[in-house]
Amino acid sequence: MESESHRDILDENLKKLLAAAGKEDSAFQARLLGAVREEVRKERSVILRRRVFRGLCAATGIAAVLAIAWFVVGLRTENVGQFQPIYGMAEVVDGGASRTIMSREPIRAGWSIRTLSGSKAAVLLKDGSRLTLAPRTVVQIVDGKRGPAVALKAGAVDVEAAKQQAGKRLMIETPGSRVTTLGTVFSVRLGTKPDGTRKTRVGVTSGLVEFESGGQTVRLPAHTEGIAEEGRSPEKHLASFELNEMLRLIGRNEELAGRLNKRAGSPAIIQYQDGSTATIWTVIRLEDLGGTGMGARTLRLKSPAAGAKLFTLDGREIPVMAQGRSLQVKADALDAGALQAARLIVELPDVKGVFQTGDDGTSRVRLPSGAADTVSLIQFHLPGTAKIGRILPEPVESTRTLNRLAVTVASETKGLEVFE
Repeated sequence: MESESHRDILDENLKKLLAAAGKEDSAFQARLLGAVREEVRKERSVILRRRVFRGLCAATGIAAVLAIAWFVVGLRTENVGQFQPIYGMAEVVDGGASRTIMSREPIRAGWSIRTLSGSKAAVLLKDGSRLTLAPRTVVQIVDGKRGPAVALKAGAVDVEAAKQQAGKRLMIETPGSRVTTLGTVFSVRLGTKPDGTRKTRVGVTSGLVEFESGGQTVRLPAHTEGIAEEGRSPEKHLASFELNEMLRLIGRNEELAGRLNKRAGSPAIIQYQDGSTATIWTVIRLEDLGGTGMGARTLRLKSPAAGAKLFTLDGREIPVMAQGRSLQVKADALDAGALQAARLIVELPDVKGVFQTGDDGTSRVRLPSGAADTVSLIQFHLPGTAKIGRILPEPVESTRTLNRLAVTVASETKGLEVFE
């Protein structure tokens, strides 16, 4: 509605305009004033309708933005798995607010979960993967486009990754590192050095993972582990202490043979178990594996073995099809990598007759000899409380920990006589 003040001002201005034009106040002026006033009213009505329309459009736009934002937030906060307590309590942080959880409940994307001291919990992801959180562990879980992603911010997590669908993968991220898998069993541990540098350690139990750090990526098969400091390339090691030690012995054996101008034999580890039984790790050459003509290779042992294992030098386990006196493996399991190395590591548990125990309770072992042009490093793993009376040849290295005494000798032998 047009206000009276605006109308009076308009009339006064029109009268002044007509007077200035030399027109007298007459019926003509009255009609002219009415016509101009009506046109002004129509124009103001149009302007008002435009303002209302623009206001409605703006309100509609805001509503649309809010609807889109709500939809996006809804996507980001959808359920990505389920929390499952094992023992103790845990905390969940959502949008800065934390609360204690002690029972099964859904987990939404973006939530952070923290296990307390003395507590342990599991997270069951939608794809079937299971994460086991150690005490004092913090993880944040999101549901990414290429599969679930877990940010490990502190502590350690054991992962049983389900087989991923095509184009999908499970990813574990730590400061400066990323672990990617298509389906395997592995663990990720995040530590901090005294200088504050974060260190990621990945241990693979089965399957294959990719470990990326410092712009470099390594592939970790079963029985291997990767270690990387924040911002640095990962280092690859064999997860088993004995396998790592075997690799070290192989390198040292070749170095020693070169210095002595001798041939390098087959280094070995003899782990004492009881009065007469031991577990043996030693190196064999592919030429020691005979063909069966049925797509298999066979290693003939002097004594029957149960639970024997074969490994490539990069830590990959080769399935053993048959045990006993003849260990059989599929010929196609020995890939180009193993063929290039031309060597394998064999683990023989429960080998009897290695140590002879006397009436006085002492155990003795006699190493083969008779190859003066060859040298082999033999390492004994004994209980940490073991006492050595006499050992020949003289040890080239001896280390003792709380639970283990490791003694290494350089023997003039081609290796242990465990296979024919």
